[in-house]
Amino acid sequence: MNSKSQNSRQLYARLLRHVIPYWKIMVISVISLLILSSAEAAFAAVLEKMIDKIFVAKEQLYMYAIPAALVIISIVRGLMNFCGVISINWVANKIVMDLRQMMFERLLHLPVQFYNDNSSGNVISKIIFDVSQVTAAATETFVTIIRDTFTITFLIALMLYYNWQLTLISFISFPVIAFAVKAVSKRMRSLNTDLQDSMGDMTHVLEESVLGHKVVKVFGGHDYEKKRFDDVSNWIRRYANKVKITSTASVSFVQFITALALALIVFIAAKDAISGGDFTAGQFSAFFTAMGLLFSPIKRLTKINENLQRGLAASQSIFNLIDVTPEYELGKQLEQPLRGDVEFRNINFSYKNSEESALNDVSFSVKAGETVALVGQSGSGKTTIAGLLPRFYELEHGSIQIDGMDISELDLKVLRNNIALVSQDVVLFNDTVAANIAYGPLQNKKERDAIISAATAANAMEFIEKMPDGIDTLIGENGAKISGGQRQRLAIARAILKDAPILILDEATSALDTESEFKVQAALENLQKSRTTLVIAHRLSTIENSDRIIVLDKGKIVEQGTHQELIRKQSYYFKLHNAQFDS
Repeated sequence: MNSKSQNSRQLYARLLRHVIPYWKIMVISVISLLILSSAEAAFAAVLEKMIDKIFVAKEQLYMYAIPAALVIISIVRGLMNFCGVISINWVANKIVMDLRQMMFERLLHLPVQFYNDNSSGNVISKIIFDVSQVTAAATETFVTIIRDTFTITFLIALMLYYNWQLTLISFISFPVIAFAVKAVSKRMRSLNTDLQDSMGDMTHVLEESVLGHKVVKVFGGHDYEKKRFDDVSNWIRRYANKVKITSTASVSFVQFITALALALIVFIAAKDAISGGDFTAGQFSAFFTAMGLLFSPIKRLTKINENLQRGLAASQSIFNLIDVTPEYELGKQLEQPLRGDVEFRNINFSYKNSEESALNDVSFSVKAGETVALVGQSGSGKTTIAGLLPRFYELEHGSIQIDGMDISELDLKVLRNNIALVSQDVVLFNDTVAANIAYGPLQNKKERDAIISAATAANAMEFIEKMPDGIDTLIGENGAKISGGQRQRLAIARAILKDAPILILDEATSALDTESEFKVQAALENLQKSRTTLVIAHRLSTIENSDRIIVLDKGKIVEQGTHQELIRKQSYYFKLHNAQFDS
């Protein structure tokens, strides 16, 4: 069920399922809070004896017993409060860890389309901010509900024991308070949802400004980025103010109703005392103290609605992510290694929310060990083809086969284990050179000699050896400490080490200078040996030696052949080639 359609009760139930594994700790917390609550009522009961037995009856025995009782009650309250709060915090932190791990696990298995549709800032905000909101709500709400509900129950029981008529009069305020809380709940839920969405927007703006700091500086985007941040900050301020106004107004109203009830009870009790009633001074003091002690837990229960609605809004956001359908990963296992024969059969494909087709009836085959280049204008479908082979997107029509097997029937991990990718946008991690080359499962399987051999084949050792710690040197976030050409060669070394039979080169040299391109191109030639290779290239000079060149235009194959054959045709490829070299 999509959590967007879930009501509060359904969200409670889902959160409760995450609490159940820790039920033993929860029992300790509940028992501790139960004893803590009874201590509040015990204090009021001791007050009756103190006034009637010490100050009225002058009984010496109670001169020692009452102070001792007060000390014992204080010790019990302190110990039980510590046990109750610490145990529930332990459970809350475990739930937060579980939710974050579950969300991250789901993120790793979501289709590429999800990342196309959602900004990284909003996704990060869900894991960091929204989960922390659930923690605060879970901890504060649980402690308040359990402790204060029991406290109110014990205090009311004590009040009924002393004077049931006055107690019933005090109940007049309860329906009014309940109505006020219910009226505020819906408003609080809506405001907290808007607040969390705005926090996601702020994370998104921050992330873009930090990652794009060079563009911001060069193109003078300071004022524009500041305005974006100021706007989202202002929205957060407005929503936070609305939350506080709604919460404070609700609490103030409840306090006023409670004060009216107290005033009425004092008036009735005073009238009874003047008329010669049998309500003792100690009993009235205990009754009035118990009713006064009701004020704080009722106030907290009223305010807890703010935390509760904030937590529910955050829970809804979290479950919206968890409920996204992951990639379908199960399928056939391989009985023998793939050779690398690839065939695209009648492929039709459109991106989500796009009216135009990215590919129209595309069919071609690549023999094992063959290098095929895909060329064409931007938007012709080259990158789409490269994204379909590793199943970044699921096909609508047609099929892709490897060694005669439909890739939709293959286990997804098996399929991707047999494909290596080197793209223009190299992704490196804030780790060592070695960890970036031997990424993923390769870290536990490849020896240092194999990593060095891969780096050598990628022409990367010449700069790695000059680093302070060689292959153990940290390269910074996304390889910030090395050049573009060096980053590209590390990506090639990663692909060489993987030793997959199928290779995708997506604009692997388009952003490099001439010297870097020469070194990277030499590394790519080593990488392509004995591998089925799909090359997407903007610089046509880099693919002239391909076994075959496929020319795409508006999602269709318009011609294919070797470089010489296509030049002789003097058609699409010829025009692309001349336009590029003339420029």
